[in-house]
Amino acid sequence: METGESMTLKRKDYTIHYIKPCTVEKGKKMAKIRLKNPPAGICNKLKKTFSDAKCFPNLGVTRIERGRKQIIIFQNGEIVIRSAENEKDVIKTADAILKALK
Repeated sequence: METGESMTLKRKDYTIHYIKPCTVEKGKKMAKIRLKNPPAGICNKLKKTFSDAKCFPNLGVTRIERGRKQIIIFQNGEIVIRSAENEKDVIKTADAILKALK
């Protein structure tokens, strides 16, 4: 996938809609991902793996920070990753989120 392109990369359990230069941190990447089958209770499941997961149930949002990387997971299955090192880091992060949700 070319950085910044609007093409999609389909994986088994999610689709990466884009990976592009980060608007928050120069030299980093950001991505938008959509889970194919988002489970119920996303925040509670993520808290079991990510102790720093912050839940905002009224907004349907969970936020996780890993160093400078920001991960926002919406109840509808959309994930936004900011300040990832590169494309491989985006995929590794998405895979870790998916694993925590199973």
